[in-house]
Amino acid sequence: MRTSEDQHERRRLENLWRKRREMQGLGMPEVTWTQALSVIAAVLLVFYIVYSCERASVGPIGGDQHGHKLRSLTSGIRALPQVRWVETDGNTIYIGFSDFPDDTRQLIRAWALQANARTEQGVHVWAVQGVPRGWRPGEAGRFITTTARGGTIRE
Repeated sequence: MRTSEDQHERRRLENLWRKRREMQGLGMPEVTWTQALSVIAAVLLVFYIVYSCERASVGPIGGDQHGHKLRSLTSGIRALPQVRWVETDGNTIYIGFSDFPDDTRQLIRAWALQANARTEQGVHVWAVQGVPRGWRPGEAGRFITTTARGGTIRE
């Protein structure tokens, strides 16, 4: 008997509370599909604008500073008479030689360590002989490569 009285009292209080909220205007507002879709579209538009601005400001892999540090190192590399071209791509330096000097392996190890110290990131150096600018790994040509990470050479 006690439980049915408790249930009745609970329903009465819930109805009173519901009527009070409706009178105060705190009920759930009616939302149409077009309103919901326009809000979703606006939120997506804001995310798209913010994301595209962030991507435009980041630049290439490693950012502008990383590429600038590698490009500043290449001026010393170009000083060798056997060097025909030098390119940077992210954390990689490609060096085209007309002929490999006798100390090519030592040179690219030193350049890799210098680039690693300047950028504080892993750096790959590829020395290629007799190929045009734009060469990438997987294409024909004689090459020597080395990688520097954490201040040490890893081959």
